Amino acid sequence: MKKYLKGQKGINLITLSITVIIMLILVNIILYHVQSNLKIEKLKDMQADIGTLRDKISDYFIQYGKIPASIPFTNIEHIRNAGVISEAVDTGDFYVIDLSAIDNLTLYYGQDYEKIKNEEVSGAEEINSLMDLYIINETSHNIFYIQGITLDEEIFYTDYTKDDIDTIAVDLIEVDRTKQSWTPTYDKTAIYRDTNGDTAVIPKNFQVSRKPGEDVIHTGLVVRGPDGSEFVWVPVEDINTMSQCETAGGDCKLILKEEKHLECATHSETADKIVGKLYATDLGENFGTVNMTYDANHGLREPAILTGNDSGTGIEYDKNNTIGLTQEELKKEYKEMAESVAKYGGFYIGRYETSLTSATDTEAGTGGTVQSKAGVIPTSANNEANRMWYGLYDKSKHYSGNEVSVQSSMIWGSQYDAMLNWIKNGNGPDKDKITTMDWGRNESVTITGNSSYEDDRINQIRDLGGNLLEWSLEASNNSERIYRGGSYYGDKSSPSYRGGATPNDTSAMYGSRLTLYIK
Repeated sequence: MKKYLKGQKGINLITLSITVIIMLILVNIILYHVQSNLKIEKLKDMQADIGTLRDKISDYFIQYGKIPASIPFTNIEHIRNAGVISEAVDTGDFYVIDLSAIDNLTLYYGQDYEKIKNEEVSGAEEINSLMDLYIINETSHNIFYIQGITLDEEIFYTDYTKDDIDTIAVDLIEVDRTKQSWTPTYDKTAIYRDTNGDTAVIPKNFQVSRKPGEDVIHTGLVVRGPDGSEFVWVPVEDINTMSQCETAGGDCKLILKEEKHLECATHSETADKIVGKLYATDLGENFGTVNMTYDANHGLREPAILTGNDSGTGIEYDKNNTIGLTQEELKKEYKEMAESVAKYGGFYIGRYETSLTSATDTEAGTGGTVQSKAGVIPTSANNEANRMWYGLYDKSKHYSGNEVSVQSSMIWGSQYDAMLNWIKNGNGPDKDKITTMDWGRNESVTITGNSSYEDDRINQIRDLGGNLLEWSLEASNNSERIYRGGSYYGDKSSPSYRGGATPNDTSAMYGSRLTLYIK
């Protein structure tokens, strides 16, 4: 037995030790790879967070004109030392991203924001001690994770490396327009800021175009209403360039009081003292001469009734109703419009012409609506029962319907001139077209925005030089309403042209143009 046992081979101590060492090495290799994979996954999670935040903040910025961040964050030296903060693009201050302002957001990190949200921390010192937090640069809109993710002895604070810092700056306005031509619908009236820093007010339930050239204010910012009608923002920096006190005189200026009401600086009663400033003194005169006087009965003026047509008992413009316009009502409408323009810095003008499309019923406008859409054939109301100006006035006034953010109207003469002023004094590519280009077509009425007349476009506004003559609320003497622009017929085709006709005229050349002001 002893001999047998001595003859059996077993695992000696050396072999066992070697085996244990090999197993430990294998375990360490496995653990290293597991840990490395976990770190890689953490890095990928942070990168996914930043990608999600960038997309969400991009939509937020487009909709509200600002980033969702207001709490300053200054504890960034460790990130700056890592070389991922650019002196070229990250030139603004850093702020904590307000995660609560972003809808439908799920993140892997950033949980320390809950401490701010729940007021568990307060004050700059406590907030700057947080690490599990996302911040954003106000200028470049680059996003950083304060704590960072460590991988292979390197700490990553964002989704790019220090080699990319001067090329990674995110332009939130420049989105992929091949995927979506319009922003999400605004859920409230908000400020829009374009790439030049210019601002406009976007009404609730409207969208902003994402097409190049249509998303910049100085070349024509285009918005779309719930019915698909499109409008262009017309900035008005000073209401005194568009409206004036009835008494005229250079020393009598309009001022916007704290309660958002316009007043003449040298008068106490103003409800009936605010009138349009018109850049012409006579019919047929091109844009450029300021009409600084206001005669309630003669010449070009607004707001005004026509004592020869629509005062007293009113004008019968359909067979069943007698509608009388009053000076008081028009003054009220003009004052409300001017106060809105002064408060918000501009108004919207229809991108396309409007008409009583297919208005063939016995009541003026019953069969038609006013819109501002491309591709609509602007059929005029030609039978004797219809009075086009009155139908257009009524339909334009009620276009906005139940929209709580805007009020619609037929265009005022001073609004038309404000549009021309904006184009003439701006730096858009079309500024010289308003007085120098003759777009007489000598054909017939075509669809709005006809691609065959692509040159008939000024700051994204179509058909100012051709197609229909555009009725306005401006009056001339006691018998005529003013129409503007050119038509498909005749020699006078400059967009700045103004002519006059009696409002019961039913020529197929007449249409109008919608305007909207913010309520």
